[in-house]
Amino acid sequence: MPGKDRRQYRMPVNAFQPGGKARPGSAQMLAAAAPACDHGRQHIQRARSLFTQVQTDGFLTADEDAAHWRAFLGKFNQANRGSAQQRFYLGSVAGEPAGVTLLLTTGEVAGIYAVATVPALRQHGVASTLLARALEDAKALGCSVFSLQVSQGSYAEGLYRKQGFGDAFSMVLFSR
Repeated sequence: MPGKDRRQYRMPVNAFQPGGKARPGSAQMLAAAAPACDHGRQHIQRARSLFTQVQTDGFLTADEDAAHWRAFLGKFNQANRGSAQQRFYLGSVAGEPAGVTLLLTTGEVAGIYAVATVPALRQHGVASTLLARALEDAKALGCSVFSLQVSQGSYAEGLYRKQGFGDAFSMVLFSR
């Protein structure tokens, strides 16, 4: 694993989206090129499982139940497996899963969700690289409006501002 310096690492990014157009290097392309259908299906399932694991590890705090959240998020990721509107991104550093992002497109609108990096690899450009790839893909799909949500004052807010995002509106979330 890389040290705690602030270098940017070259990172392979796999986008997997069963049933949609593939980009070279995506898990879907590997599945389509695989000689046995089961091998391709297993590759997609493995990628989805890694996505859920990294998503959970990237978002949870030490006091939260990882098994509960992994099952919860895995259920939703599995349910969205065939959606032509969703693309799941999984980035790795030195062969280890490092970060994830989810792109949802509807017409000209692209929503960015689930931007998460495992704690050991934060501030190494993982989220920036994934976000850039998702935005590039969204533009190639004809999207011209890009949205995401972020908590004010969070590290992620700074990341998104560096990527050119700005405030569209603010909202208050009440819970009980």
